[in-house]
Amino acid sequence: TQNNHWSTNLSLLFSSYGSFYVVMGLLNNLIGYQHIYYYLLAYTFRVIAALSFFPLVFSINKNFFAALFASLFFSVTTIGLEATNWVFNMPTYVMIAFLNFFLIFWVKFYQLAEFKSWLLSVIFFALSYLSAPLRIIAILPFLILMEIYWLIIEKNHSHVIKKIGLFISIIAIFLILSGIINQGVGSIKWDTPFQSGIQSIQQEILHNRFNFLLYPLIIFGKLIVPINLTSLPQFSSIYDLLFFLILPVFFIYIIISLFIWKSINRFNSLGSNVYYLISILWTLLVTYLYTIGDTFFSRSTYLLFLLIGGYFFILWCFLIFSLRKYSQLTLPLIISIILTFTSFSQTWWRTPLNVFEPTHRYLILSSVGITLFLSSILNIYTKIKSRILLLIPLLILLLNIY
Repeated sequence: TQNNHWSTNLSLLFSSYGSFYVVMGLLNNLIGYQHIYYYLLAYTFRVIAALSFFPLVFSINKNFFAALFASLFFSVTTIGLEATNWVFNMPTYVMIAFLNFFLIFWVKFYQLAEFKSWLLSVIFFALSYLSAPLRIIAILPFLILMEIYWLIIEKNHSHVIKKIGLFISIIAIFLILSGIINQGVGSIKWDTPFQSGIQSIQQEILHNRFNFLLYPLIIFGKLIVPINLTSLPQFSSIYDLLFFLILPVFFIYIIISLFIWKSINRFNSLGSNVYYLISILWTLLVTYLYTIGDTFFSRSTYLLFLLIGGYFFILWCFLIFSLRKYSQLTLPLIISIILTFTSFSQTWWRTPLNVFEPTHRYLILSSVGITLFLSSILNIYTKIKSRILLLIPLLILLLNIY
């Protein structure tokens, strides 16, 4: 019977929510149901995760202030806040801390191809996976896309073989741990939620409804500007929408863009024209969505976040393109954009017909990408001294505190 007891405990530990059960069980045995200690521990885990951003950002950017900002931003951001409020999810922050250390040694290996970095990246990946298996799934498409990026820019053939070796090692660990965890008590196979998501997508396509394809950009807009705008008025006509929502946001975006590109000074006239043309086309598309009479896009709140999400995605891509010759500046931007979108795309794929609020626990991994993006913007500011680039992360930080 004692062997059965240990077997059950191990089966529970190596399950989809194993670390969650262990932490809650230990707390229950130690302090009972005194809720204040649960919240204190949850916030302690959050602070530990926030502190882990300092070595990550500093190792990539070599910038003290950008690293300090990253730790500060994550400690106060509302993105994924439900993981703090719903204390059962607190091990997610342990996963983020391990993930950040994995990224440190993973980037070092891809830069130097040292065995020590390979070993530590593999260990920290395994620890991050075991900390919160269902939350870390998005790291798989992230690694695939980043592997493609590394292989494109790599000039040393021996390094290519080593990088492919690390990638294969991580995939093997993912598959092995998934196989073990899928056998645990009450486990959910990592691909099960996606099967229902695929069925929902198929039904939408069969009924010629494609609005859900834009939901990720709405979620992205909410992540960038995580404020509650439920009181935003509904507009009775296209003219009201244009003059009181679309055009004001568009002109603010254009003014910010003008300052950014003037300070960076990396675009020729053709590049600038392409950037502004794409921005105008996006604005027209969002305006058109309002005119087609769809119930979902008649809501001014969703249109606003769709507009913001699209603008920031365009800006993000063109920043990477304009600074492509400066790998120390572009690498964190590339890591952050891929991690952000693969993270919340995982959430969207599970339930593609929902637009999650930024506080949702499923979006906690996206907060890592947003944190890296804003710290990267701050790093670019310190290199080119553009005040408008300093304003963007500080403004978003204030919105999170608010």
